[in-house]
Amino acid sequence: MRNGFWRGVIAGSLIGTALGMLVVPHLATETRDRLFQTSKRWKVEAGRAMKRGAREVAEAVDKL
Repeated sequence: MRNGFWRGVIAGSLIGTALGMLVVPHLATETRDRLFQTSKRWKVEAGRAMKRGAREVAEAVDKL
């Protein structure tokens, strides 16, 4: 239960910070674009990691 609480606190902090940066009126366009590019890159990397994990699980199941 303690891990779940702290994960929620950290996730909420990160999400709140990102959203706050997006709505600040004087935030530079470059920073906003950089945030979007980083999120796109993370999405691609997460997809690759999921595919790799699924492949490893399938290989492990096949060995059984």
